Amino acid sequence: RSDSAISYKILTDIENNPYLVIKANLVREIHRQATKGIGYFVIIIILISLSFLVIAMIYLNKAVAKKIMRMNTIIHNISDTKDLTMRMSEDGNDEIASLASGFNNMIDELGKYSDKILELANQDMLTGLPNRKMIIENINSTIDKKKNNGGKFAILFIDLDDFKRVNDSLGHDTGDVLIQNAGSRFKNIISSQDVVARIGGDEFIILQGDINSAGEAENLSRSIGNILKKSFKYMGNELYTTASIGISIYPDDGLDMSSLIKNSDIAMYDAKKNGGNCYRRYAENMNKA
Repeated sequence: RSDSAISYKILTDIENNPYLVIKANLVREIHRQATKGIGYFVIIIILISLSFLVIAMIYLNKAVAKKIMRMNTIIHNISDTKDLTMRMSEDGNDEIASLASGFNNMIDELGKYSDKILELANQDMLTGLPNRKMIIENINSTIDKKKNNGGKFAILFIDLDDFKRVNDSLGHDTGDVLIQNAGSRFKNIISSQDVVARIGGDEFIILQGDINSAGEAENLSRSIGNILKKSFKYMGNELYTTASIGISIYPDDGLDMSSLIKNSDIAMYDAKKNGGNCYRRYAENMNKA
């Protein structure tokens, strides 16, 4: 290939006769410079494109890392506090937002099960009443309030009389029905400030949350005796039961939950020793009996 461009020019005289031929030999420097310039331009475009690509990747990595760090913080907070009301941000339409949405849905479902588990943990399965754990929490909470604000409350420890005889003669199913119905009747006669719980077997506790005197607890005990006089019907049978009730009063008979429950239990056994179907208020001399 030639690096030169050759051209010819014929000169004529006044009579238009050729008298001179001029030959021009030009190097193709302009072509070479243009080709080299295009090459440089392409390289510059590639470098600029790579620079924008690197910057975009750095920005995206920072944005993704920031979202992942926020998600990680939420997960740790939920784990530490057990607070299932926390949620991840679902902003955007990317995979991170989709993952956050899936996580939030999972927490929603877990919250439903958590509420049910908490309910079961605090509820007696047979009667649906609060269980021993729940009544203890209620008593402790009431003690804290009374320490700050003053006042009295009562613990009524209830034990159904001759319940073992019902189980032995008529079966456990009948005994369960008797307990369910007794618990339901107790619940129907207490005030909205009071709590009745089944703590096991045929034993119940009523927390009478706000009283002015022991006489109010004694009145409630008499009401319990009266509502048990009506028979319970089951499988064509009429069932009857009575109850022995022990009463302890805060702060007279104890300043803490354990003392109050123990003393009401002692008073309940004193009622049983007197034939049952009655109530007794705790007294110190009962400890010597």
